[in-house]
Amino acid sequence: MKHDHKGFSLEDDGKTHINIFSRGKEELGRLLSHFPKTPFIHPYLGAFDSMEGFWYYVKAKRRDPKLQTLSGHEAKFYGRTLESRRFDEFQDVINDANYHKINQNSHIKRLLIESTLPFDHYYVLLDRETGKFIQKRPAGFDFLIDGFMRHRELFKNGHKPPELDYERIFSQIFEDQ
Repeated sequence: MKHDHKGFSLEDDGKTHINIFSRGKEELGRLLSHFPKTPFIHPYLGAFDSMEGFWYYVKAKRRDPKLQTLSGHEAKFYGRTLESRRFDEFQDVINDANYHKINQNSHIKRLLIESTLPFDHYYVLLDRETGKFIQKRPAGFDFLIDGFMRHRELFKNGHKPPELDYERIFSQIFEDQ
């Protein structure tokens, strides 16, 4: 499921699309962002205060329980200090964790089900030269937008995503511990 975000502008956030961004105009976009404290329990890895902490927890070469209690910039800055790894199922693991976060937070779930606008993800930054706000779309995050679109359809239709083989995935990721 590929989305087309051509033509989405920051002025139209909430009118033609929902920007998944911690400072987006729409509450749903802010809550779907990985930054806010939106506690959830991952069925294999346990409790996390935010998706940002989860993101860096699964990327880290060594499990660091501190990431389970961090959110926002604190999680990002701390997570970036840790040695990270790549693994094939990373995008699936992140989208799956987003599903659990939404499913366990009834307000986010309700907002998602009620929403109809397409999603986008871009940062809103101040251009120092012009003094105007600009949008910057980071590369490589379309998988998140596609995941949120899939989750919305699943929730609207009362379905669940296929379960991941956590034992296989996480035993390989954290095999050194």
